[in-house]
Amino acid sequence: IMPILDNEGYELVELRDQGTGRSRKLQVFIYRQSGFDVEDCARISRKISDELDLEDLISTHYFLEVSSPGLDRKLTTLRDFTRNLGQDLDFVFKDGKAITGTLLNVDNNQLDLLVNGEKQGFSLNQIHYAKISIKMGRKDG
Repeated sequence: IMPILDNEGYELVELRDQGTGRSRKLQVFIYRQSGFDVEDCARISRKISDELDLEDLISTHYFLEVSSPGLDRKLTTLRDFTRNLGQDLDFVFKDGKAITGTLLNVDNNQLDLLVNGEKQGFSLNQIHYAKISIKMGRKDG
């Protein structure tokens, strides 16, 4: 899958292999800086499916799904955080603490956030996951 995505200019964000037997589903979540649409997903899906069939890597029936990870996907890797510099993120830490902050810097395994006007540093190892903070507007009256 990786050579296909690399050749097409996509990044593999997440790969999920769920279910067994006739209900097996392989989900491939991809990303490209310039964006993509459903036709791109279909094209990539065909290429991946052809390669998996050619190599006979999955011997049972499966359903292949290629899509965008979506806005509320959990960010867990250094690459995820680097891609979201300057964004407001909701963080959940391994100790259960939760905060919202603007991601200022990513350096090795260290993240710098702006939280309530104060710069704070955290190790990637402290973070259970983060998500892009989605602010819902409210219309009064």
